Amino acid sequence: MGVEKASQLKILGFICQHSGAPAAENASLEGEQYPTSVRLTRVVCAADVDEMLLLRAIWGGVDGVFFAGCPLDSGYFRACSTRIQRRIHLWKQLLKLVGVSPDRVHGFWLAATEGKEFARQVNTFSEKLARIKGR
Repeated sequence: MGVEKASQLKILGFICQHSGAPAAENASLEGEQYPTSVRLTRVVCAADVDEMLLLRAIWGGVDGVFFAGCPLDSGYFRACSTRIQRRIHLWKQLLKLVGVSPDRVHGFWLAATEGKEFARQVNTFSEKLARIKGR
């Protein structure tokens, strides 16, 4: 499956202003591609996203939500990255309880310079969602 088939999916990405957003910009500058249906929302910190935003997105018709945050080993932001990692785990459990596939939520951590990795993660997540949706 290519980028064009996955572009039929509705995917929402919450990207940290310190790493996820610059990585997305670098992906674009490096000519990396991911589905055009991906909508990115820049946030101060991915760990600050409220679970109601996640649930409203899923119940509102979004096929998947991902969070791109700072690397787990980056000194100042370590607490935030650890917090979002724990929250994603809890959100997946919550989705499972209400009958929604927990695989519709994904988190990854990367440095601002990792544009290629950003595109790879988004494409991998898109392909996983396409399998879940049967597309």
